Amino acid sequence: MRVVDQQLPASTADTPDLSIVIPLYNERDVLPMCVERLERLVATMDLCIELLFVDDGSKDQGAEWLITNPA
Repeated sequence: MRVVDQQLPASTADTPDLSIVIPLYNERDVLPMCVERLERLVATMDLCIELLFVDDGSKDQGAEWLITNPA
């Protein structure tokens, strides 16, 4: 999994088969568990999967945690 802070071009070789959007609104305390579970789930799938974490105004530094703790 990677944290991307910019939009990727529409036509890339890594176009995902599935995109999962995870909203972050003051969810910092559960992020480690959430990321761990998502990594285990994604590892079982034979698909190119994109995880999009969307910080929508959190005040708990959840987005910063994702940036400093990339998988």
